[in-house]
Amino acid sequence: MAARDSQESVGRTTVVYYTDAPYYGGAEYYLRLLATGLEQERFDIHVILRPLDSLERLRRPLLDAGIRVFEAPEPALPDPRHWISVYRYLRRVGAEIFHVNLPGPYDAQRGSLPIVGKAAGARVVTTEHLPMFRGGWGRRLAKRASHPFVDLTITVSDTNVDCLRTIHGMKHSRIERVYNGVDLAEYSPASNAEELRRNLGLEEGEKAIGIIGRLDAQKRHDLFLEAAREVHARHGEARFLVVGDGALRASLEAMAGRLGIESVVRFLGYREDMPAVLGALDVVVFSSSHEGMPFAMLEAMAMGKPVVTSDVFGISEVIRDGHTGRLVAPGDSRAIAEALTDLLKSAERTRLLGARARETIAGGFTLEGMRRRTAELYESLIPARECP
Repeated sequence: MAARDSQESVGRTTVVYYTDAPYYGGAEYYLRLLATGLEQERFDIHVILRPLDSLERLRRPLLDAGIRVFEAPEPALPDPRHWISVYRYLRRVGAEIFHVNLPGPYDAQRGSLPIVGKAAGARVVTTEHLPMFRGGWGRRLAKRASHPFVDLTITVSDTNVDCLRTIHGMKHSRIERVYNGVDLAEYSPASNAEELRRNLGLEEGEKAIGIIGRLDAQKRHDLFLEAAREVHARHGEARFLVVGDGALRASLEAMAGRLGIESVVRFLGYREDMPAVLGALDVVVFSSSHEGMPFAMLEAMAMGKPVVTSDVFGISEVIRDGHTGRLVAPGDSRAIAEALTDLLKSAERTRLLGARARETIAGGFTLEGMRRRTAELYESLIPARECP
């Protein structure tokens, strides 16, 4: 097996991605976009993940793209059996880059996996999506102990860089900010918006306001529903679409009932056809308590949709209030309602913010740019190959 793997990757850099996430979210979408989009003529791509049905939305696109997927034993914490399994796989495939994807700062066995990668002889790269969490002293100590084993840390905003240096003590580490990016061809303003709206049951004259994301506490859908009640009281034509699924769905549906807005709120569940869904919306809301650089927000902007979002962490690096979208104070449903009401009053203002949002994404948040810069960083860690 080792000889076959070595022959298959001759002349290419072997990159192994790792995630121990239990479900498919934004960080796993990031991994999927990178793994399936890097040039296979330059990179031999592998992905290590957990053997969970909840990861099928990650596993299936990888396999369809011809990427080798290794399901390591389900980890406990700590779990030497899991470490050994990952180590043996890295050695077997001759991993040159071991890229550990970190949805939160204490994932990947509380930062122990970089040590495993370094022991296997790989250059270790991490991506930090949400480093703003401090955690307890034990977790912070374990994370700091892993810093010497990481050759490069990628993160998705300049604010995250500051968090890594101040919260996690990475003052002397190599950190590179690489913004998340969007495929501008896939996410482009819809020319058949009315048809898309009919497909979602929207009637002529109704205004569609959406929120996109996993239904969990981080996304603060409760604020969206509270704002929806206020907006609907002023704009009876407003309809509210909740896109995504998760553990809080039943409680959020019940909340819509208590607020008396169940007739104008629709829970669409998880959707694979996001360009079509976005094409039907007039405004998109993101009311999260914390974010790194959410793909759903960037995709909405690429579709030319004005966004109303909580002003948390790196969001202001892409949204300029009143110019490319609206920023509101975190946790303030009334501010969300006021921003939405303001946009619904003026179709021209809505159109202008959406057009500027699209320009912003094209100018610095493209999927092509994200993949290209990440590939350059990988190659900066590998000595130049000698010509045969």
